[in-house]
Amino acid sequence: MLKRIFSLLLILGCVVSYAQETNIDSLKKLLAVADSDSARMYLNMKIGSAIGMNDPGLAAPYMKTALELARKTGKKRLEAKLLNSLGGLHFYLGDYNEALRLAISSEKLMEALNDKDGLSDCYNGIALIYSKNNQYDMELKYFKKSLALRMELKDSLGISQSLTNLGGYYEDIEDYDSCLIYYNESLKYAKLVKDVYGEALLLNNIGMIYLKKDNFRAGEDFLLRSIAIKKEIDDLLGVAESNLNLGDLYIALKRYPEAEKHVTYALESSQKLNALELIRDCYQSLSLIHKNRNDINGAFKYLELFMQYKDSVSTEERTRAITEMNARFDSEKKEKEIELLNKDKEKQAALTAEEHKRKNLIIGSVAGGLLLVIIFSVFLYNRFKITQKQKNIIEKQKALVEQKKEEIEKQKELVEEKQKEILDSIHYARRIQRSLMTSEKYITRILSKYKN
Repeated sequence: MLKRIFSLLLILGCVVSYAQETNIDSLKKLLAVADSDSARMYLNMKIGSAIGMNDPGLAAPYMKTALELARKTGKKRLEAKLLNSLGGLHFYLGDYNEALRLAISSEKLMEALNDKDGLSDCYNGIALIYSKNNQYDMELKYFKKSLALRMELKDSLGISQSLTNLGGYYEDIEDYDSCLIYYNESLKYAKLVKDVYGEALLLNNIGMIYLKKDNFRAGEDFLLRSIAIKKEIDDLLGVAESNLNLGDLYIALKRYPEAEKHVTYALESSQKLNALELIRDCYQSLSLIHKNRNDINGAFKYLELFMQYKDSVSTEERTRAITEMNARFDSEKKEKEIELLNKDKEKQAALTAEEHKRKNLIIGSVAGGLLLVIIFSVFLYNRFKITQKQKNIIEKQKALVEQKKEEIEKQKELVEEKQKEILDSIHYARRIQRSLMTSEKYITRILSKYKN
């Protein structure tokens, strides 16, 4: 990882300095009251440089503004450097197509200006972009071109940086013997110019190569030397990474207590720095330590944490395909290549529009279906209400019929009662009549007696 960070600094060139600490708030206040294009250009450039490594997405707009002002004021050399720096920011953001386009534009301008120093930085940037697409032949070609220019300029620091990049190339293709040759040669130049940061980086990288070659004693020696220098220069992230590397070395040697000590230190430091990749790698090493100790629970715990951070990091690491470009095309060829890139963007835009159209069609279909469901539901609801209403009417009619029945029954009972009363009256009258008839016969009989 440190090798890649170092290469990124080479892409950013001399505009971005990792050793410089700038008061960003003060620069922003000055920018707010700047009254000339030149002042605004330099202030935007300084702000972008100050925040470039920590937040490239936030730095890019400042660099773009500085680039526009450099073009406006006719500062070609600065324009070329800003193009390269902006390419470095896009590289860090994972936009390799745009990074390559900017690097090529910078290279063209550097060639016109005969700026060999800037051109060497461009070559480094272009090589590193090619490496992201595993185009190792192109990567090697441009790293060697960069080294040749540094040798021509007799720039010891630049030579050291170019040799480091070449060592990184051979590390990527797993040619560790060639890698060690370039790293050790680069270390000589770093010591010569007292590049302490570069020296610490190279000691770490050499230690890791020895670890890959199973030369653990040499690997341990170089890593410990790297940690000592990084502590002196207060490189907290570098100390954390070298401790993790040392922990991995002790895992290979099955010295698990020492391994856990160094990996835990690396984890705590990386958590303070919010270095997600390093946190992820620490959890992976801790899982391996506990697995080798037959601590299944511990191994599973750290493996789960590793997977969580692996997912988090993968969302930040975007790998995009780039088309192979030759950095030394003439103006007409480059315009054609840029045109091809634009056509590709148009094609992507057309695909995006087609995808958008398809999504709209799906959304429309779903909405239409949902509307039909709603209409059908409303229809069913209305039918239900009508049925319910009819049912209520029938129930009311039934109630009325029952009520009528009850009234008829009551009238029938009343009629029957009246009939009974009438019949009782008739029967009573007949009894009286019979009674009277009996009395008449009785009287007649008595009278007849008296007549006799």
